[in-house]
Parts: sequence; structure tokens; C-alpha cells
Amino acid sequence: MAFSTTKGTTTGLTFPHPDLTIIVGKPTYATVRKLQKELYANARTIPSTLGGGHNGHLALVMTNAEYLVISAVNYDEPVDPGAQPVHQANATAAQITEANRQYDATLLQVSLHVSVVNALRQQILCAVDNKYLMALEHPDLGYMVNPREMLVHLRTTYGDMPPLEIEMNRATLSAPWNPDNEIEDLWKRII
Repeated sequence: MAFSTTKGTTTGLTFPHPDLTIIVGKPTYATVRKLQKELYANARTIPSTLGGGHNGHLALVMTNAEYLVISAVNYDEPVDPGAQPVHQANATAAQITEANRQYDATLLQVSLHVSVVNALRQQILCAVDNKYLMALEHPDLGYMVNPREMLVHLRTTYGDMPPLEIEMNRATLSAPWNPDNEIEDLWKRII
């Protein structure tokens, strides 16, 4: 893994969006949607065998229901295995080696999971003014919530499309389209 920095914090992870687009002022439907898209891309980039193994860590920024739609396999967060296992007195060298290998693999998976959660959380905190997230902040411990909860908070609190934007979107979609133009030009009109 190459090292990259996000606002001066070394994450040890390389994302396609090392710095999320900063939301200036109060978040809106469009700005939260862009933030979500960038977070999805970043989370998918870091490989994981969990949740079917095809979507990286995408489940860290999607609700379980959203993730199941694209994966059909639940993403079960890894559990810290605790202290190194104590081997039975009659364990063979092969059994001890295998138990240690499994322990190390689980520990590595947990460590990567925690690193991705922390990096994505930090990216959100750098992109969104604290006053729009402070409802999630613990008074003594700071932001202990995962990036999924932060994104859900932003979508439910600020992500509704106001009536004016709905009307503007409707007008854009209703504008005449020339069939001689590429169909992609029509799709780009959708917010």
C-alpha cells in the first residue's frame, strides 16, 4: 500500500479521491451526493474479502440494505481476535503454525478495516464543516461513529432536494433533446 496524505494526516491508503470535494456552507442534496460518490469510490478501492470480496470496503459507507442490493452477500465486520491463542499442550507444529497463521490473518483484516474506517471518517471531517456533524460528536471522545453513520446523517438531515431544485431538475429534463445528439448528453441532465 502506498502512503498518501489527507489534510496532513498519513492514512497509509491510496484513494482515487485523496481529498474529498469540500462542502462550502450548509450541505445540499447535490453536495452530499457528490461527497457520497467520492466516498463510494474510495471505499471500493481498498480490497477486502468480506461482503463477497468484489466491492472492497464499500459497506463501510453504505447501509446494509443498500449494500445487499449490489452484493447479495452481507458484509460482516471483522472482530478483533484478542490475544495470541494459547496452544494445547499436545498440539503439533503444523497445528500451531496454522492457528498462528489464522490469527495473524484475522488481525491484519481487522487492522485494515479500522484503518479504512478512520481514513474515511477523517476525509468526511475535512470536507464538511463541523457544525453540520457535531450532533454525532461524543462530548469527550470526539467522533466515534463510522463513516456510514456520518453519511446517513448528512443525507437525512441535509440531503433532501428542495422544491426549487426539483423544479429546476424537472425543467432540465423536460428541455428538448435532439436525437442526433448522443444519448449520454440526455443522461447527464439528471442530478
